[in-house]
Parts: sequence; structure tokens; C-alpha cells
Amino acid sequence: MAEGGRADRSLDRLLRLLPPHAGAGDIVDMRAATDRLGVALPDDYRRFLATYGTGTVDESLIVLSPDPEAPSVMPVSWLGAEQLAEPAMRRRNSPEQGRGHSVEDVLVWGLTASADTMGWLTESKDPQEWPVAVWARQGGGWSLYDCGMVEFLVRVLTAEFDSCPVSDLSLWGAESPRFLNVREEERLMNEGVDPWTGLPDPYAGEFD
Repeated sequence: MAEGGRADRSLDRLLRLLPPHAGAGDIVDMRAATDRLGVALPDDYRRFLATYGTGTVDESLIVLSPDPEAPSVMPVSWLGAEQLAEPAMRRRNSPEQGRGHSVEDVLVWGLTASADTMGWLTESKDPQEWPVAVWARQGGGWSLYDCGMVEFLVRVLTAEFDSCPVSDLSLWGAESPRFLNVREEERLMNEGVDPWTGLPDPYAGEFD
């Protein structure tokens, strides 16, 4: 989970693994987000937004914003049981291997290019205790990971889980991952530059 010093250490590690570019970070009205979602959000996620903001890691994993007006695929939102076929979850990397959690308690904070879903299991009243819940589209349904969102990203980038939690393996043990805030990605595209290669975009302007 994301409690205290553990969360601080995870963010320090992420900053070394994935340095934010100039101008990254978002200002988010967290009171409005809490009112909309009905729950407060974990501190490590709030700090991630302040440092990085909404954006994408290596064109593979997008971190969503709690602001419904933010330019992302979708805002942070609740996932209903009817949206996925398998409601049961299994807990990874933990002595507890129980099942029976409901996806109705999952608040989605991220997606991958392989259509995986990442969220928090929000059964605890304390958001710092929420484990990460992952729906791996090609990996057999739901799994729970006893860590916060930032620690989860660190452990994917450093390949510290027993196996990759998501279907997209491009970030698993990535040597030089890169993060782009959505504003920076849009700026580069508007300049006719492919945000991920730095090369001129041959399709620039064709879809304006």
C-alpha cells in the first residue's frame, strides 16, 4: 500500500527511473474530485499528479486524471461488475491468496495499450491502504497487488514482481522509460513532431 515512508521511497525511486520533463505536473481540484468520486484519493497518486500529471509512459501505459475535463482517454472512474466477465480476484505476491472481492469496488486510474485496466480495490476506508487491482486482458482476469499506484509502476519498470502484471511487456524491466504529459504530447504533435521518436511526423496536419 501507499503508507508513509514506503510511498516516499517509491516516489523517489520513480523519479530516478522516470524523470519528469519540464512543465510536467497538473494542478487538480482534489476537493471537486473527492466530491465527484465519493472518496478521497491516495496520497502517492496525488503526488504523482503534482509531479507528472496525466500522461503516458512509453506510449504503453496511461495514467488518468480525476478531473473529468482533463484531456485523457477517460477520467478516473468506478468500474461496475457488469463491465467485465470475471468478478473474482486473486491476490499476488502476498500470503493471502483469497478470492471473492468485487469489481464494483474498483476505482480505475490507468489503462495500457493492450487494453489492460489498473485501479484500486477500495474496500478499506483508508485510501492509503488500497491495493492495486489489475485486469490483464491476456493474463487471466483480475489480480491484486499489495502496493500503492506509484510503487506498482516502480515494480513494473524494474521487473520486481514474480511476473509482469499486465499484458503489454514493453515496460517490464524497461531500461530507459519515458513519460509524456498529455499537454507535452499534444504540443509536439502540433509542431509536426512524433512525440515518441522525435522525428517529423509524416501524417502531421492530415487529420486537422
